[in-house]
Amino acid sequence: MTRIRHKLSKHIYALSLSAAIILTVGIFCSIFLFGKYGIIDKLKAENDTEQNNPTISVSKNSSLEEQLQEYTSILESPYMINVTKSNPIPQNYSVSLTQIYGIQLQPQAAAALREFIEAAEAEGISVTVFDGYRTQENQSLIYQDEIDKTKASGYTDQEDILKRVDESVEEPGYSEHQTGLAVDMSQDASTNAAEVYNSEFYKFALEHCADYGFIMPYTEESKIATGYKAKPWHFRYVGVQAAQYIMQRDLTLTEYISYLRSQIEHIEEELAAAEA
Repeated sequence: MTRIRHKLSKHIYALSLSAAIILTVGIFCSIFLFGKYGIIDKLKAENDTEQNNPTISVSKNSSLEEQLQEYTSILESPYMINVTKSNPIPQNYSVSLTQIYGIQLQPQAAAALREFIEAAEAEGISVTVFDGYRTQENQSLIYQDEIDKTKASGYTDQEDILKRVDESVEEPGYSEHQTGLAVDMSQDASTNAAEVYNSEFYKFALEHCADYGFIMPYTEESKIATGYKAKPWHFRYVGVQAAQYIMQRDLTLTEYISYLRSQIEHIEEELAAAEA
């Protein structure tokens, strides 16, 4: 009887040990495969990242010459004109304009704007467009008006006045509005940043403007790079491909253009090395 009990105890121990091992392996596999940092979670995260961060559609399987041509065509697009505090509009710059929503824009930008606004309205969101193309004279009047307002608010030092004005209004010849590719719009024609940020249109635009070729060039994050305060009502047309890349990476147009140029330079170096 004692021998039988001993054998039974050994069998029970063996079964318990096997069950413990199986349970441990099961838990490990569950964590390894399905846990927060498991393989499945990692693959899902990588897939989500790839879907949410599409790159410029230049196929890496295409030849270097084809890649070079594609990057160059993007860079040389008429919608890539970059107007900044240090980069004025070229003196010989001319635009073809069309009327839309009471403003003027370049035809391609106007067509994209119509689609953008119609998409917002389809979601029950109202949009008010209140500025588009400006002539040199228009921009001069706006700039001087801002100087007068700043003086009227109590500032007397001319250097201080101009510094404050230059944070919010572009000098004549340095405004994106003079390209015919920029448009100001918000839900209720507001230029109060806090009001715009809280509007349904801003939330819609932040998510969808790039799908119609528009970017928001003046954000809180870009103040140092651009020298301008945030203008969440200001949109700039650059084309869908460029807009998606810029918006998803929070780039300025200047940074995007620098990226294109670096890609072109790198490919040209590779081609030169291959020919050597």
